[in-house]
Amino acid sequence: MGLRVYLMPATPDTDAACVARLKMIGVQPIPAPQSKADWRHLQTLAASLDFVWLCRPLVAVRFMDFFRRHSTAQVQYYAVDLHYVREARRYQLTGRWSHWLRSRIFQSIEQSVIATSDAVLCLSHEELSILSKSDVAGAKLRWVPPHVSRPKASSGIVTSTGSATSDVLFVGNFRHAPNEDAVQWMLQDVWPRVRKALPTARLHIVGANPPPWLRELQAADVQLHHGISDEALTALYCQAAVAVAPLRYGAGVKGKVLEAMEHGVPLVSTSIGLEGLPDFAALPAPCDDAASFATALVQLADDQVHAIEVARQQREYLERHFSSSAVREQLVNVLAGPAAHTTGIRRPTRRARSTV
Repeated sequence: MGLRVYLMPATPDTDAACVARLKMIGVQPIPAPQSKADWRHLQTLAASLDFVWLCRPLVAVRFMDFFRRHSTAQVQYYAVDLHYVREARRYQLTGRWSHWLRSRIFQSIEQSVIATSDAVLCLSHEELSILSKSDVAGAKLRWVPPHVSRPKASSGIVTSTGSATSDVLFVGNFRHAPNEDAVQWMLQDVWPRVRKALPTARLHIVGANPPPWLRELQAADVQLHHGISDEALTALYCQAAVAVAPLRYGAGVKGKVLEAMEHGVPLVSTSIGLEGLPDFAALPAPCDDAASFATALVQLADDQVHAIEVARQQREYLERHFSSSAVREQLVNVLAGPAAHTTGIRRPTRRARSTV
């Protein structure tokens, strides 16, 4: 789209390999500001920007005023997910007062950030609906596709009917609390039903920062993978008969769901796992109780014809909503409007060449 793209982490703890990969695709990483000199450098850069996306509430609330004072850029809030919605659902599940309090705190922060943003960029259609019914002006809301689909060359459906093993795959970072809850529910309530129907089934759990209880789990039919490479993860997708997203709470769009579809692996998900996707009624129905979740999983693992059909539906869905052309069309709309705020210390003119 002819834009120069910069990415600045909010904290200095960056991964050198990630920085190198960003540079390879043409993104210029900027170190997180720490010294006065760093802030002066960022101020100079800010004066040349046309768009700023502030990602997540605690980052946005920290940097909003800085970019308002030092840039004429449109400052857009890239929500990722509504944290207060996620924490409210967590409270409904656990009943813990601390989760209710986190929800109220995040709601206050997010409302403040939304009110001062030129636009609110949502990945989730569900959250667009939630915000459209709130005090947020509808003109400020924009949908940003959360994923660009690049279907893999090989299908993940390699398990034939009646084969000796059926591999099931879960992927998720355990710093994100909904993933730990999902795996606990999977192991306690769903997996025993799967094993009863498919005695040779194996569950592969992939994710960074696993909790101690999961690290210490001793089970021949459950294998934990953490700190693995992209290539190793791709290999697990290629051997998986089914991917699972057994999420009981959360918000936003779940990357694990789209990633499984992209790899051609048929997916079993809860309603929370599919929530936020456009037109997700075109996908297989979600399963929100342990019995139906296990039944759907077993059917996919044991019936290759059915599994291939589900994978085909998923691929067609990705092409409709997350192909490069579909994503580009949405991004053109996002970067075309609305007008920037006029508050704060502003530059009188804007550079002719767009910069993000």
